[in-house]
Amino acid sequence: MYYQEDWLLRQINSVINTLAVLFTGKKLTSESVKNIESQISYSEYYKKIFKLVEIGQIHKAEDMIFSLIENIEKENQSEILLVTLLFYYNLNEMSDEELVKKNFSRNEIMEGIESIKKLFI
Repeated sequence: MYYQEDWLLRQINSVINTLAVLFTGKKLTSESVKNIESQISYSEYYKKIFKLVEIGQIHKAEDMIFSLIENIEKENQSEILLVTLLFYYNLNEMSDEELVKKNFSRNEIMEGIESIKKLFI
């Protein structure tokens, strides 16, 4: 069981980083994430989404992301995509116990990323 979860965690990181390189030209590392977060922390999208994650409403945060993607103007898509990548990156950094406590799973992270790939690639 542990091996499968570890494998899924690595797969999620791989897909997130592939998308990050495609859309930003940079791989996401803990250091680059801190830099990116400091650059976009002003974003209302960022604030709202990560506040929901903080209080354990990950599904609601994910719903907000997909709603924003569907309704956002073209010139703001790169910002919401960056917020989305950070969202999934940060979720994947959580322990399995923390995800379960917040009623989410690694499989749901991967499903969300796959949906994002379909929308942007």
